[in-house]
Amino acid sequence: MPEAMDPSSLLAGLGRGEKPVLVVLTGPQVGQRILLEAPAVIGQDPEADLMIVDDRVEWHHASVMPKDGGWIVRDLTGKRQTEVNGMRISEMMLSDDDQVIVGGTVLRFELHGPVEQAFDEAIVERITRDDLTGLLSRRAFDFELASEISAAARHDRALALLVVDIDGVKAVNDRHGHMVGASVIAQVGRLIGRLVADDAVACRLGGDEFGVLVPAVGLQAGVAMAERVRAAVGEARIEHEGERLDVTVSIGVSSFPEHGGEPLQLLRRADDAMYVVKRDGGNAVRPYVPFNP
Repeated sequence: MPEAMDPSSLLAGLGRGEKPVLVVLTGPQVGQRILLEAPAVIGQDPEADLMIVDDRVEWHHASVMPKDGGWIVRDLTGKRQTEVNGMRISEMMLSDDDQVIVGGTVLRFELHGPVEQAFDEAIVERITRDDLTGLLSRRAFDFELASEISAAARHDRALALLVVDIDGVKAVNDRHGHMVGASVIAQVGRLIGRLVADDAVACRLGGDEFGVLVPAVGLQAGVAMAERVRAAVGEARIEHEGERLDVTVSIGVSSFPEHGGEPLQLLRRADDAMYVVKRDGGNAVRPYVPFNP
C-alpha cells in the first residue's frame, strides 16, 4: 500500500492550481467524476453529491471532506463498509491515486492540475451529451431517470416519461439522403430541448427517437407536455433547399408509479404507446393503457 501523502504536500499541490477529483472506475457510471469543492456525500440517495446506483451501497455510505490541509474519507454506515486500497476504514486521510471502494463501486481520488481539469470537462461533455442534438446522451438519461424514480418514491410523488419518435424520417432519407435525415433529427432534437428546458430533461434515445423525463408531474401533465411537443414540431419550418419537409412526431407517455417502478419498465410502456400511435398513422399522443385480456 502506498505511503500516505503528507497533508502539507497536498495543500501545496492545491496551491499550484490542483484540485481534488473523485473518478468512478467501475460499473455503469464508469468515467463519471466530481470536483471536490466542498464536503461530498456518496450513497444511493438521489440528493447525494455522488449518487451510486448499486444495491450494495447504503443511502449515505461515505463522505469526503477537507481536514488538516488535505482530504479525508469517512465511513457513514457505522459498520466500516467503506474501503481505501482494500482496507476497511472508519476514517482515513486520502493520497493522490488512492482507491475508495463503496459496495461494488471503485472510485479514485486524484489531484488534477489545469490541463487535467480541462480534460475532465471534455470527458464529462462527451459522456453526457449527444453529439448530433446536444441533448443528454442515453447513458446520462438512464442515470437521471433512475435517480428521479428513486427520489419520487422517497418523496411520494409522480413523474411522467415521454418517448418521441419522428414520423417520416425513412421517407426523407430515401428522397434526400441520410445527411438530410440526420439534419431533421438534429433540428427536432434541438427544438424538443428548447421547448422542455425549464420543466423536463430530454435525451436522444437513439436513431430518430427521443426521451423526455418530466419530474414531479402525473400522467395528465405528461400528456399535456407531449401535446405541446407534437404541436411545436408540426408547426416548425424544417426545410431542405427551400422545400418544407413534412415532419411530425408520434409520442407515447407513461408515468410513475402508475405504470411501473423501474426505468426500463416505464420506457417500454411509453414506447408501446408510441408504437400504437405509429400504427394508427402517427402525429398524435397516446398515454400507455394496460392490456386487459
